Amino acid sequence: MSGPAPAGTPERWLVRRRKRRRYRALSSTLSTSRPTDTQAPRPAWRRKRRCRLVRRRRRGAKPPDAIAAVEAILGYTFPDKALVEAALTHGSFHAGSRAGGAGATYERLEFLGDRAINVVVASHLYSAHPALRPGALTRLHSLNVDREKLARAAVAHGLHRFLRHETPFLGQHADDFAAEIAAYPVHSNGQVRAPKCLSDMVEALIGAVFLDSGDDNEQVWRVFRRLADPLIGPEMVGKQPMMEFNELCQGKMLQARIVKKDWAKSHTVKVVVAGETVAVATYGKNKHAARNRAVKSALDIIKARKKKDSMVTLTSAPHDKDGMSVGGDHCPPKTPDLLSAMSNGCN
Repeated sequence: MSGPAPAGTPERWLVRRRKRRRYRALSSTLSTSRPTDTQAPRPAWRRKRRCRLVRRRRRGAKPPDAIAAVEAILGYTFPDKALVEAALTHGSFHAGSRAGGAGATYERLEFLGDRAINVVVASHLYSAHPALRPGALTRLHSLNVDREKLARAAVAHGLHRFLRHETPFLGQHADDFAAEIAAYPVHSNGQVRAPKCLSDMVEALIGAVFLDSGDDNEQVWRVFRRLADPLIGPEMVGKQPMMEFNELCQGKMLQARIVKKDWAKSHTVKVVVAGETVAVATYGKNKHAARNRAVKSALDIIKARKKKDSMVTLTSAPHDKDGMSVGGDHCPPKTPDLLSAMSNGCN
């Protein structure tokens, strides 16, 4: 190891900084004094960056038939093609342009399409289900317009193939989402995280239809119904895992907690009932989906134990000479086991 620098010797960082300044001053002098045709070549790192930007723009360019393909999917022809082009453009597409991000994107159309979808779906549900109470109508409306439902429509019709963007791994995220929802034919009730840009694109397309058709809600409804079919009806609605779990714990008067203190380390969520960990789940970095999965796992464990206890009760109950069970109020003996206490129907 070298000893300390002698007194009066500048530090290394200071020497390097002075060299950089001299080099910049010399480069600036040469570039201003030379003729245009003999200017110093652009530094290598600048040339590479420029090539990356050019390749980025080329990769993001829309296919010539993208608009026609999207119109065929929607069943609607746009007189104003600029609207559908903007609806298919993610904000990242113009991020690397020399214009400083200038260019139409789907953000404003998404805002408009979100409101248009809410109106036409609410109107349809109100007319189609006159006997439903407001709470049930709200639940149906939420399931038919939320992020997962719209992302399902985008994936089902392949709309994500036409999105102009520079978001890494968007195609992989769409494929993963399609694989995950295969286990939930109707809706996952919050157990699957849908890519936001997919639902945003659908809302932007609906907003483009709304503007292009002259604020025609009937046309908006026809296009949305074509994309979102089949709509979720009252017979297809399942209970949210968290709601069902809360009802179960309140009915049994059990103290339940959702523990998320280990999220920063392991991205896991625990379901703790009466001091005992019943289920643990994780889902990437999405805490909401991980919580719903942990609660759903706890419910499945409890229901499986309840079914098992019911079978044991039926086989162990006394029978009369005609083979009929006696003692209709027969209950299995109480057990200190937590899951048995939760699944047991007797107090």
